[in-house]
Amino acid sequence: MTGFSKEEFIGGTPRILRAENMEEGIEEEINHAILTGESLSKELHDSKKNGEKFWSSFSLTPIANTEGLYTHWIGIKKDITESKKHEIEIKRAMLKGQENEKYFIGRELHDNVAQIMVGIKLNVSMIKGSTEKEIQWLNEIKDDLDNVLHEVRSLSHDLAPSVFKSDNFINTVEGLLKSINKENKFKVSISCDQLDNMDLSIDLKTNLYRILQEQLQNIIKHADATIIAIRFCKVDDFIELSIFDNGKGFNINESYHGIGLKNIKSRVESFSGSYTIRSAKENGCELIVKIPLQ
Repeated sequence: MTGFSKEEFIGGTPRILRAENMEEGIEEEINHAILTGESLSKELHDSKKNGEKFWSSFSLTPIANTEGLYTHWIGIKKDITESKKHEIEIKRAMLKGQENEKYFIGRELHDNVAQIMVGIKLNVSMIKGSTEKEIQWLNEIKDDLDNVLHEVRSLSHDLAPSVFKSDNFINTVEGLLKSINKENKFKVSISCDQLDNMDLSIDLKTNLYRILQEQLQNIIKHADATIIAIRFCKVDDFIELSIFDNGKGFNINESYHGIGLKNIKSRVESFSGSYTIRSAKENGCELIVKIPLQ
């Protein structure tokens, strides 16, 4: 399973299997379980001797002597690569289905609803009020139609950004940042080191965009931030996305299970990636996503 011989492995420690870029916190969880005598079960992204990555399920169970003292631990590891691949394929298919639905709704809003609104606005503009009060009402209706048309077009773009299918992913991201900062509420910075040179699939671009979109909404709704910093970069064989805000932060142990974070987790896992959230009350928040470049 690992590529190591019996002679290489026996007498050593499980650290021989430690993969590069191991998900943050895994070693701390294992150490905590050993120190407290607790059982532990995890899924790990391991490395074989030749560097090939594989998925494994890992369980750790303490064994106590007759006096109740823990003297040994039994560790069981199983290769779950094939089942994990199948699970990832299902997640990607579900996400692709969701994206197709969003595109359908977005195009319907743009091509049908927006055009109907334009027609209504044109008809209203042809009506001449006979009194000052009627003219005021007509002007208010025109303003309302303009606002509705703007909202429909904005929603259409959020659901189905037209530039997704182009090669310029950076422009798409910059457009998203402008759309959430029309009132200049935030000081926004973006760094896209080597992003132009990365051959990213449309699916990966879409999911990176949705992750960024989801976290920006979290910041807008909850953070009370004034600074947002976005960074895309290549780290070894991974693309890394970092989203930082200087907002009020939160206690990760208390607020770690929101719907937005669950959506991010699902998208990251669909590409065999990992994510870390660093935050504390009154100390901002940073989301770091790592996805292997396949």
